[in-house]
Amino acid sequence: MLVALCFIDSSLAADERPVESNNQSAAAERSSSGNAYVFKARSKPEDSTSTAVVNSEGYADVVIPVGKNVIIQSSLDYSYATTVAVSVLCTACTTKAVSLNALGLVLEARWQSLYAATDIATQNASTFAYTDAGGAVFNVYAEQFNLELQNKGTTTITLDQVTIFRPEN
Repeated sequence: MLVALCFIDSSLAADERPVESNNQSAAAERSSSGNAYVFKARSKPEDSTSTAVVNSEGYADVVIPVGKNVIIQSSLDYSYATTVAVSVLCTACTTKAVSLNALGLVLEARWQSLYAATDIATQNASTFAYTDAGGAVFNVYAEQFNLELQNKGTTTITLDQVTIFRPEN
């Protein structure tokens, strides 16, 4: 397995986009401002002589402000995958009171299809086994995966690492 480390540009203004919804129940789940920060994967270039398949992406120092959402757009192709796994790490989350669960982190799988006008939320995860790490396995529904990280808590969440894995078929 070859891991592609992706770098996130810290200047959010260029990658910021408003999140809109016509669905009233979905709108209630969004942050009050309705804005999300979008990170697009920028992998290190692969060695042109390598035959290894890149099936994962890593993101470092992802900050999710209170009541906001951060969307990571994966650069991997999910056309032939059946699942995608996501893991998160928060080294500052050392106790039950300051855990991923207590901070209000929600991982939401969103999919973009060539046939849909907007991306579609399909599944989410908000319960994590450990205070400082956790993840989820989501079913694949389209070719483009977007991971939405939601902060439902009252404190800014800083994730040291977010990793997206696409299993080889």
